[in-house]
Amino acid sequence: MSAPTGAALRGWLSEWNVSVDTTSVEAFERLLRDAIRSMEDVQVLLVLRDTPERAWTARQLAERLTLELSSVESALQNLVAGGAARRDPQKPGAHRYAPASRELGAEVDALAAKYREDRVGLILRLSSDAMDRVRSHAQETFARALRTRGSGNNKGGE
Repeated sequence: MSAPTGAALRGWLSEWNVSVDTTSVEAFERLLRDAIRSMEDVQVLLVLRDTPERAWTARQLAERLTLELSSVESALQNLVAGGAARRDPQKPGAHRYAPASRELGAEVDALAAKYREDRVGLILRLSSDAMDRVRSHAQETFARALRTRGSGNNKGGE
């Protein structure tokens, strides 16, 4: 079963009572593509979102969520890169919820609502996105191997 995209995503979002204009769908897809790679990312993001006054270290988040430290560190990197969190300049090694825009904050709010209401749908979407990344990487690796092999044959004069 694949996760919804395009028109299907608009229907999926409307079930969540999320605004479904094209801009919202694009923003939500961007959030899932750029800032969210896994359920660990979602869990870390929601703790940060629910405690905006607090700066969290990866170790504190790992203990709170009972996740591996490396998973939390990866999640924090993804969230910072995606504009949903930032490093706290006052507390080295700590992070805070800090959406880069009001729109991103609204999409995170919608994600939080969906997480509470339909984790299975969210898991399906994230799983589909992960499989797409694996396929894309495999295709790139295969294409690179073919190019390398092809250029090697030409040099040999065969």
